[in-house]
Amino acid sequence: HLHVKKARIALLCHKFWPAVSGLCTYTGRLAEYLVERGHDVHVFTSRIPADQPAVSRTGSGMTIRRYTPRLANHPPFQFMPGMGAASLSPALRTADILHSVGYYFFPAVLAHLLSGLYRTPHVCTPSFGYTPESWQRDWFDRLMGRRLLRRASHVIVQSDHELEVLRQYR
Repeated sequence: HLHVKKARIALLCHKFWPAVSGLCTYTGRLAEYLVERGHDVHVFTSRIPADQPAVSRTGSGMTIRRYTPRLANHPPFQFMPGMGAASLSPALRTADILHSVGYYFFPAVLAHLLSGLYRTPHVCTPSFGYTPESWQRDWFDRLMGRRLLRRASHVIVQSDHELEVLRQYR
């Protein structure tokens, strides 16, 4: 477990409130929980819904940066060039922890890569609720996905189903 008092946490996810879904609810509650405990949380997410401001700050002090998704038809798989460019921002470069929500989603891959580049712990909350079987998913699993999970400093599992999927990956 990572024990850090008042950490700067960069939370990378494919969608965040006011978008709704099970994963968005988990991510929103997690961010609130971290802020309530005194952590400095910066959320990096997509601009879904599209009418959301590029940058906003909540009453609790959490900063949310939103990027326009490109190059895919379903939000988890969308590439966000702006989020990639933000990897040079102080909020990502100087974070104490990079926490990604998702698995084969762009924000999780970016957090994994930045973790190695900046030597920052990567906490991963994978999501296997929507796990299409395809050659693309199979290639991702073999080339990067399993390595992403093995190299994470900590993995947070949300359900028995996800625990079973992780066991299959050894």
